[in-house]
Amino acid sequence: MNQPGGADVITLNYDLTVERVTDGIIEVNRGVHSWRPGESIHFPTRDRSMNLIKVHGSLDWVVRKTPAPHGLVVSTEIVEADRNAYSSGDASAPWIVVGDRDKLGTDGPTIELNYAAREALRRTDHLAVVGYSFRDEHINTLIRDWMAGDETRTMTVLDKKWPTFSRNSRHDPADFRSQLVATYAPRVDNEGERIQSRLLPVEGTADEKLLEVLKSEPTADPKELITIEQLPE
Repeated sequence: MNQPGGADVITLNYDLTVERVTDGIIEVNRGVHSWRPGESIHFPTRDRSMNLIKVHGSLDWVVRKTPAPHGLVVSTEIVEADRNAYSSGDASAPWIVVGDRDKLGTDGPTIELNYAAREALRRTDHLAVVGYSFRDEHINTLIRDWMAGDETRTMTVLDKKWPTFSRNSRHDPADFRSQLVATYAPRVDNEGERIQSRLLPVEGTADEKLLEVLKSEPTADPKELITIEQLPE
Protein backbone atom coordinates (compact mmCIF):
# COMPACT_ATOMS: atom_id res chain seq x y z
CA MET A 1 0.00 0.00 0.00
CA ASN A 2 2.79 2.38 -0.92
CA GLN A 3 1.16 4.21 -3.82
CA PRO A 4 0.60 7.93 -3.21
CA GLY A 5 -2.89 8.68 -1.96
CA GLY A 6 -3.51 5.12 -0.83
CA ALA A 7 -5.94 2.82 -2.66
CA ASP A 8 -9.62 2.93 -3.57
CA VAL A 9 -11.34 -0.46 -3.38
CA ILE A 10 -14.91 -0.78 -4.67
CA THR A 11 -16.59 -3.98 -3.54
CA LEU A 12 -20.02 -5.54 -3.96
CA ASN A 13 -19.39 -7.95 -1.10
CA TYR A 14 -20.82 -7.25 2.34
CA ASP A 15 -18.70 -9.72 4.30
CA LEU A 16 -15.88 -8.52 6.58
CA THR A 17 -12.93 -10.31 4.96
CA VAL A 18 -11.07 -7.17 3.87
CA GLU A 19 -11.56 -5.48 7.23
CA ARG A 20 -10.21 -8.47 9.13
CA VAL A 21 -7.23 -9.01 6.84
CA THR A 22 -6.17 -5.35 7.04
CA ASP A 23 -6.91 -4.86 10.75
CA GLY A 24 -3.89 -3.31 12.44
CA ILE A 25 -1.95 -3.10 9.16
CA ILE A 26 -3.39 -0.08 7.35
CA GLU A 27 -6.11 2.48 7.95
CA VAL A 28 -9.40 1.52 6.28
CA ASN A 29 -12.04 4.18 5.65
CA ARG A 30 -15.54 2.87 4.87
CA GLY A 31 -17.17 6.30 4.92
CA VAL A 32 -20.40 5.37 6.65
CA HIS A 33 -19.15 6.21 10.15
CA SER A 34 -19.46 9.93 9.35
CA TRP A 35 -22.52 9.75 7.07
CA ARG A 36 -25.87 11.30 7.88
CA PRO A 37 -29.00 11.23 5.68
CA GLY A 38 -28.92 14.04 3.16
CA GLU A 39 -25.13 14.27 3.16
CA SER A 40 -22.39 12.99 0.87
CA ILE A 41 -20.01 10.23 1.91
CA HIS A 42 -16.40 11.38 1.85
CA PHE A 43 -13.47 9.18 0.87
CA PRO A 44 -10.38 11.42 1.02
CA THR A 45 -7.09 10.18 -0.41
CA ARG A 46 -4.37 9.52 2.17
CA ASP A 47 -1.04 7.74 1.95
CA ARG A 48 -0.91 4.24 3.43
CA SER A 49 -4.68 3.98 3.68
CA MET A 50 -7.54 2.22 1.91
CA ASN A 51 -10.93 3.60 0.96
CA LEU A 52 -13.25 0.58 1.09
CA ILE A 53 -16.42 1.54 -0.77
CA LYS A 54 -19.00 -1.15 0.02
CA VAL A 55 -21.76 -0.22 -2.39
CA HIS A 56 -24.07 -3.06 -1.29
CA GLY A 57 -23.64 -2.58 2.44
CA SER A 58 -21.86 -4.50 5.17
CA LEU A 59 -22.64 -7.18 7.74
CA ASP A 60 -21.66 -4.83 10.55
CA TRP A 61 -23.83 -1.88 9.45
CA VAL A 62 -27.24 -1.61 11.09
CA VAL A 63 -30.21 0.70 10.58
CA ARG A 64 -31.16 3.40 13.05
CA LYS A 65 -34.40 5.25 12.33
CA THR A 66 -34.30 8.96 13.15
CA PRO A 67 -37.62 10.85 13.35
CA ALA A 68 -37.71 14.44 12.15
CA PRO A 69 -39.44 17.20 14.19
CA HIS A 70 -43.18 16.55 14.64
CA GLY A 71 -42.68 12.96 13.53
CA LEU A 72 -43.58 13.63 9.90
CA VAL A 73 -40.48 12.07 8.33
CA VAL A 74 -38.31 9.16 9.38
CA SER A 75 -34.82 9.03 7.89
CA THR A 76 -32.64 5.95 7.70
CA GLU A 77 -29.26 6.32 9.34
CA ILE A 78 -26.64 3.58 9.06
CA VAL A 79 -24.30 3.01 11.98
CA GLU A 80 -21.43 0.59 12.54
CA ALA A 81 -22.08 -2.28 14.93
CA ASP A 82 -19.67 -4.40 16.93
CA ARG A 83 -18.13 -6.85 14.44
CA ASN A 84 -17.69 -9.44 17.17
CA ALA A 85 -21.46 -9.57 17.61
CA TYR A 86 -21.77 -11.55 14.40
CA SER A 87 -19.68 -14.34 15.84
CA SER A 88 -21.87 -14.57 18.94
CA GLY A 89 -25.20 -14.14 17.14
CA ASP A 90 -26.12 -11.02 19.12
CA ALA A 91 -26.19 -8.56 16.22
CA SER A 92 -29.22 -6.87 14.71
CA ALA A 93 -30.12 -7.50 11.08
CA PRO A 94 -27.37 -5.98 8.91
CA TRP A 95 -27.90 -3.27 6.29
CA ILE A 96 -27.16 -5.00 3.00
CA VAL A 97 -28.58 -4.50 -0.47
CA VAL A 98 -29.81 -7.60 -2.30
CA GLY A 99 -31.95 -8.21 -5.37
CA ASP A 100 -31.80 -6.42 -8.71
CA ARG A 101 -34.76 -4.15 -8.01
CA ASP A 102 -33.53 -2.89 -4.64
CA LYS A 103 -29.90 -2.08 -5.39
CA LEU A 104 -30.52 1.61 -6.06
CA GLY A 105 -33.81 2.09 -4.24
CA THR A 106 -32.96 0.95 -0.72
CA ASP A 107 -33.18 3.42 2.16
CA GLY A 108 -29.79 4.47 3.44
CA PRO A 109 -26.59 5.56 1.69
CA THR A 110 -27.06 3.46 -1.47
CA ILE A 111 -27.00 6.38 -3.90
CA GLU A 112 -24.18 8.13 -2.06
CA LEU A 113 -22.02 4.98 -2.05
CA ASN A 114 -22.54 4.56 -5.79
CA TYR A 115 -21.62 8.20 -6.34
CA ALA A 116 -18.49 7.72 -4.21
CA ALA A 117 -17.55 4.72 -6.37
CA ARG A 118 -17.92 6.85 -9.50
CA GLU A 119 -15.76 9.59 -7.97
CA ALA A 120 -13.09 7.05 -7.01
CA LEU A 121 -12.92 5.86 -10.61
CA ARG A 122 -12.62 9.41 -11.91
CA ARG A 123 -9.42 9.97 -9.97
CA THR A 124 -7.62 6.98 -11.50
CA ASP A 125 -6.62 5.88 -14.98
CA HIS A 126 -6.45 2.13 -14.32
CA LEU A 127 -8.99 -0.32 -12.90
CA ALA A 128 -8.18 -3.83 -11.64
CA VAL A 129 -11.21 -6.16 -11.60
CA VAL A 130 -11.18 -9.30 -9.44
CA GLY A 131 -14.07 -11.67 -8.75
CA TYR A 132 -16.73 -9.74 -10.65
CA SER A 133 -19.06 -11.51 -13.11
CA PHE A 134 -20.24 -8.32 -14.91
CA ARG A 135 -23.89 -9.11 -14.17
CA ASP A 136 -24.77 -5.99 -12.19
CA GLU A 137 -26.22 -3.42 -14.59
CA HIS A 138 -25.52 -0.27 -12.57
CA ILE A 139 -21.90 -1.34 -11.98
CA ASN A 140 -21.50 -2.18 -15.67
CA THR A 141 -22.80 1.28 -16.55
CA LEU A 142 -20.29 2.85 -14.18
CA ILE A 143 -17.42 0.92 -15.84
CA ARG A 144 -18.64 1.61 -19.38
CA ASP A 145 -18.98 5.35 -18.75
CA TRP A 146 -15.56 5.50 -17.11
CA MET A 147 -13.82 3.73 -20.00
CA ALA A 148 -15.62 5.90 -22.56
CA GLY A 149 -14.71 9.10 -20.74
CA ASP A 150 -10.97 9.00 -21.47
CA GLU A 151 -9.14 6.87 -24.04
CA THR A 152 -6.09 6.60 -21.77
CA ARG A 153 -8.02 4.63 -19.14
CA THR A 154 -7.27 0.91 -18.93
CA MET A 155 -8.47 -2.23 -17.16
CA THR A 156 -6.94 -5.48 -15.96
CA VAL A 157 -9.51 -8.25 -15.47
CA LEU A 158 -8.88 -11.53 -13.66
CA ASP A 159 -11.05 -14.46 -14.74
CA LYS A 160 -10.74 -18.20 -14.17
CA LYS A 161 -11.21 -18.90 -17.88
CA TRP A 162 -11.29 -16.59 -20.89
CA PRO A 163 -13.31 -18.09 -23.78
CA THR A 164 -13.10 -17.29 -27.48
CA PHE A 165 -15.16 -14.26 -28.50
CA SER A 166 -16.46 -13.21 -31.90
CA ARG A 167 -16.28 -9.70 -33.30
CA ASN A 168 -20.07 -9.59 -33.13
CA SER A 169 -19.91 -9.94 -29.34
CA ARG A 170 -20.01 -6.17 -28.89
CA HIS A 171 -23.57 -6.23 -30.25
CA ASP A 172 -24.79 -8.61 -27.54
CA PRO A 173 -26.33 -6.35 -24.86
CA ALA A 174 -26.75 -9.29 -22.50
CA ASP A 175 -23.01 -10.01 -22.25
CA PHE A 176 -21.12 -6.99 -20.96
CA ARG A 177 -17.81 -8.81 -20.66
CA SER A 178 -17.84 -9.72 -24.34
CA GLN A 179 -18.62 -6.09 -25.19
CA LEU A 180 -15.53 -4.99 -23.26
CA VAL A 181 -13.41 -7.60 -25.03
CA ALA A 182 -14.65 -6.67 -28.51
CA THR A 183 -14.03 -2.98 -27.84
CA TYR A 184 -10.85 -2.84 -25.78
CA ALA A 185 -8.97 -6.18 -25.88
CA PRO A 186 -5.87 -6.90 -28.02
CA ARG A 187 -6.83 -6.98 -31.70
CA VAL A 188 -5.83 -5.75 -35.16
CA ASP A 189 -7.52 -3.32 -37.53
CA ASN A 190 -8.68 -4.04 -41.10
CA GLU A 191 -5.13 -3.51 -42.39
CA GLY A 192 -3.61 -5.97 -39.95
CA GLU A 193 -2.10 -3.31 -37.67
CA ARG A 194 -2.28 -3.97 -33.95
CA ILE A 195 -4.58 -1.61 -32.05
CA GLN A 196 -3.39 -0.42 -28.64
CA SER A 197 -5.10 -2.59 -26.05
CA ARG A 198 -6.94 -1.00 -23.15
CA LEU A 199 -7.97 -4.30 -21.54
CA LEU A 200 -5.49 -6.79 -20.11
CA PRO A 201 -7.00 -10.24 -19.47
CA VAL A 202 -5.41 -12.37 -16.77
CA GLU A 203 -6.45 -16.00 -16.42
CA GLY A 204 -6.45 -17.75 -13.06
CA THR A 205 -7.73 -17.40 -9.51
CA ALA A 206 -7.20 -14.61 -6.99
CA ASP A 207 -4.97 -16.89 -4.92
CA GLU A 208 -2.72 -17.40 -7.93
CA LYS A 209 -2.77 -14.09 -9.76
CA LEU A 210 -3.95 -11.26 -7.47
CA LEU A 211 -0.52 -9.64 -7.23
CA GLU A 212 -0.07 -9.82 -11.00
CA VAL A 213 -3.46 -8.19 -11.55
CA LEU A 214 -2.65 -5.33 -9.18
CA LYS A 215 0.71 -4.64 -10.83
CA SER A 216 -0.04 -5.25 -14.53
CA GLU A 217 -1.51 -2.95 -17.17
CA PRO A 218 -2.16 -3.34 -20.92
CA THR A 219 0.89 -2.96 -23.16
CA ALA A 220 1.35 -2.11 -26.82
CA ASP A 221 2.20 -5.73 -27.64
CA PRO A 222 0.53 -8.01 -25.06
CA LYS A 223 0.86 -11.76 -24.99
CA GLU A 224 -2.02 -13.57 -26.63
CA LEU A 225 -4.69 -14.78 -24.25
CA ILE A 226 -8.01 -13.65 -25.69
CA THR A 227 -8.86 -14.91 -29.16
CA ILE A 228 -11.32 -12.85 -31.21
CA GLU A 229 -12.51 -14.73 -34.26
CA GLN A 230 -13.46 -13.04 -37.53
CA LEU A 231 -16.85 -14.45 -38.48
CA PRO A 232 -17.50 -15.29 -42.15
CA GLU A 233 -19.54 -12.79 -44.14
